[in-house]
Amino acid sequence: MKAILEFLKNWTLPSAIVVGASLYYLFSMIPALDGFSEAASPVFDAVLPWFLFVILLTTFLKIDYKKLRLAKWHLWISITQIVMVLVLVGCILYFHVTGDDLVLMECILACVIGPCAAASSVVTAKLGGSLESMTTYTFV
Repeated sequence: MKAILEFLKNWTLPSAIVVGASLYYLFSMIPALDGFSEAASPVFDAVLPWFLFVILLTTFLKIDYKKLRLAKWHLWISITQIVMVLVLVGCILYFHVTGDDLVLMECILACVIGPCAAASSVVTAKLGGSLESMTTYTFV
């Protein structure tokens, strides 16, 4: 039983990524599933914030709050983010980007503003990094 739990613990995240990508691909390629996706959309929209809450809660419960300390890399990453946001917004305004190009630029902007997602601290801990340091950056 211990071996099964250890296997599940080690392979849950990669398995979830593969299953999620596969289901997305399945629903995007099969038009017959459009009806189900439209019917299920309100349910998923209501449940998603709760799932994110549970993910963050379980991650933050494992933290030793006495180890939460600011590091130099927090400052440099924050400065880099601010500069990249200013550059992207400047490009959008200067080049008067509209339509599909504007949507693409907004997507890039969202990735720059919020790269520290809920799973990043889990992945960092999985790779041997400091869960507390990544959580501190999430708070920053």
